[in-house]
Amino acid sequence: MTRQSEIYSLGYEKWEGERGRALPPWFLIGRAGLRNIVSSSGCFARTIFIIFFVIYYALVIVGTAARFQLEQLSERWQWLRGFAEVYNQVSADVSESTQHMGNVLIPSLIFSILAMVFYGAQLISKDKRANALQVYFSKSVSRFDYVLGKFLSVGAMTATVTLVPSVMILIVGFMFTTDHLAFFAESWYIPVLTGSYWLLLTISFGSVTLFFSSCFNKGYMAGVGIIGFQLFCTVFSLLASAILGSSYMLDGINWVKGLFQLGMAIYSLEVENWAAMFWRFIDLAALSGVAGYLIFRNIRPVEVVK
Repeated sequence: MTRQSEIYSLGYEKWEGERGRALPPWFLIGRAGLRNIVSSSGCFARTIFIIFFVIYYALVIVGTAARFQLEQLSERWQWLRGFAEVYNQVSADVSESTQHMGNVLIPSLIFSILAMVFYGAQLISKDKRANALQVYFSKSVSRFDYVLGKFLSVGAMTATVTLVPSVMILIVGFMFTTDHLAFFAESWYIPVLTGSYWLLLTISFGSVTLFFSSCFNKGYMAGVGIIGFQLFCTVFSLLASAILGSSYMLDGINWVKGLFQLGMAIYSLEVENWAAMFWRFIDLAALSGVAGYLIFRNIRPVEVVK
């Protein structure tokens, strides 16, 4: 039987071998986006962030090891005995989740703000500047895949200051503790707490960052928009609360402060004021929802006409 079809006339034949499993589009987009913005950043910016991570991770590892070996070290070095006694008195009722909060909460917020301004702001604006959106959507890539991939890039950045240090603390703590069963009893649920906080951080910062990145085709303009929006939310929340009176709803508009308060509630497993916590969560959810809707509105598979 002769093969008359055009595809065989071009030398193509049906593949009879094993088929490899293709990676989902959103994963490829997220990986490529993160790699592109890191590789294209200046040497000075990369050096600053590398120094930050080296110092931060070193403090986490050394601090955790010293915390569990303080009594043994004080027996070896006399000058540590006084400090060890004071530390044991202060930290006697401090849970392991609270220790994680002290090592993760504030550094993660500071890093996330800087990382979103310098790196996250480029995630979509860089594609818009290169007119790459029509290239993405000319293939079997949906807007959901594209946006999810960009959130993956944001999640990878926030994971470096939430999931990674938390894993370090757990591993180092398990290695240096003198009571493994007690440490496990206090720590088994911490991955759930850190994962929840990471997800909250990723969705909140990701929605705001990707919205401003989708509004501009220049990363620095998106970065200015992120900073300006945060300043506006902070000032508006303070002024509105001062003029109209203290209000939990108005206080929650300061979404970075709301993230900090929610993070404290997650790690401490305590809520001092349920009404305030409710409005912080509602304000964050509304902000993320509106920003997410606008991101999808700004991401359209159309060719740019100049």
